[in-house]
Amino acid sequence: MAMTGTPESAPLKAGARVVDYATGYVAAFAISAALFQREQTGRGQHIDLALFDTSLMLMSSHISALTVGGLKPGANGNRFPMAGLGAYATADGLLMLGAGNLRQQRRLWMALQRVDMIKSSL
Repeated sequence: MAMTGTPESAPLKAGARVVDYATGYVAAFAISAALFQREQTGRGQHIDLALFDTSLMLMSSHISALTVGGLKPGANGNRFPMAGLGAYATADGLLMLGAGNLRQQRRLWMALQRVDMIKSSL
């Protein structure tokens, strides 16, 4: 919760049980992968999954920024430290962009005909 809200607000609780829902998706993916392997090899799988595992996966970019770059994550509202990821004001409302990795960012800049941004965002 320390990363939700804005620097001026107190931490905010997410409106939905994000980690619970995401863990369900991760479990469904793990089950699908186990069924595929069983089909290929005839062997079953043991699936071990916890909410904490999923929360770490959801926060992986923040954990990497802290452990590799020493950048302490904090509340920043809808702003993210990289262009192409966040809510942007437009003439007819907010536009939410979700180019969260380098491949997606490159494709975003190419679609927007801003190839000059590719080098500066990498």
